[in-house]
Amino acid sequence: MASITGLRSGFFTDIDVVDSISINGNVGLVNQVLTSDGTNTSYENPTVPPASDLVSAGTGITITTSGNPETIATNVKSLVLSGTAVVSTPQTFNPNANGGSQTITINDTDTQLTLAEGSGIDITNLGGLNRRIAAKIDADTIVFDGTTMEVAKVPNQLTAGTGISFSSGTTYDGSGAITITGTDTNTQLNLTEGSGISITNTGGVNRTIAMNADGSTLNSNVGSGQAGVIKVPNALTAGTGISFNSGTTYDGSGAKTISVSSPLPTGVFDVGGDFRMTINLANFMTNDDSTYYNVVSEDDGSSKIHGAIKPTHAVVEMVGYFVIPSGYDATAVRIDITDSGGSGITRDLTFESFTTYGGTTFADLGDGPTGSEQAFDVALTGASDKLLIIKIDTTSADDYVRGGYILLEES
Repeated sequence: MASITGLRSGFFTDIDVVDSISINGNVGLVNQVLTSDGTNTSYENPTVPPASDLVSAGTGITITTSGNPETIATNVKSLVLSGTAVVSTPQTFNPNANGGSQTITINDTDTQLTLAEGSGIDITNLGGLNRRIAAKIDADTIVFDGTTMEVAKVPNQLTAGTGISFSSGTTYDGSGAITITGTDTNTQLNLTEGSGISITNTGGVNRTIAMNADGSTLNSNVGSGQAGVIKVPNALTAGTGISFNSGTTYDGSGAKTISVSSPLPTGVFDVGGDFRMTINLANFMTNDDSTYYNVVSEDDGSSKIHGAIKPTHAVVEMVGYFVIPSGYDATAVRIDITDSGGSGITRDLTFESFTTYGGTTFADLGDGPTGSEQAFDVALTGASDKLLIIKIDTTSADDYVRGGYILLEES
């Protein structure tokens, strides 16, 4: 079809326009393009698609779609726009630059995040970059209470031993509440000082146990570390009819012999532990040197000689007979003699044993002077057939015999 310019319509492979193409005399503005609405053709500014259509905002990228040119912000380590490195601040780029093409390079210097399952961790890939991290449990000692882990029980049970019991069963693993009870078998040794006992701490668990002794009646170390009695606290005193071989009391501190003491025979007296039988002057008579003279008692009231006996003549001697009590031995004699003025004089004494029946014997027991105790050479044991003869060799009618004693010992 012909036109007013003389050009023909047709299909052409190439059209070479030397300067410009005008549309109704309008050659357009810089960077404007020819567009058609399907009927007419005109020059128009190009329609720029939003940056979000050109660039997908990934992790660390923020795209602002308002304005022209649009902006891209990044929080990564570095950003390269068309070969130029910039920092991670909002950057401006023109999608139309370089013919609507601009290269954006993002360099993240952080290393790739790598997740690895450690002990007790389970990682599940949920697709893409999504991962689920969970605790890996044995479901025996550890369980989940919802999303929270909790201990179910201990792996090794506690078993009740000797003296221990549980409120249920014989083991405990924490899976249920039970009560533990200990039975005290009283095996612990507790030492307490009782009466008479002393306990000394010698270090650690060592103790020394000793006896508390008063040291007077009781001793804690009487030979080889043994306790022993020293004496009784209250002495035993010999009363009537009781005697000791020494002293009059007994407390156990020394050995003694205790005896039952019979009442002393008539005329026998205990004088300081000596048994003395008083000589009865009535037992004396004259010997056979004279049949004419006698022994008489002085009764003139003189303080010197009153009560004494004397021979009536110097030619006679005095002889006395004495019974020795049963259970006793005669061992000595004392006889005192004075002159008429009361002064002591010395005369000879003779001692003899005389058999009264069943025989005709006598025995010499010894002799000695008057005025002091004279011991027998041989003791005379009291018996029913024996008498003690004491002979006084008086030499004057003025020999006054005052008496004396016979010393006795228990047989």
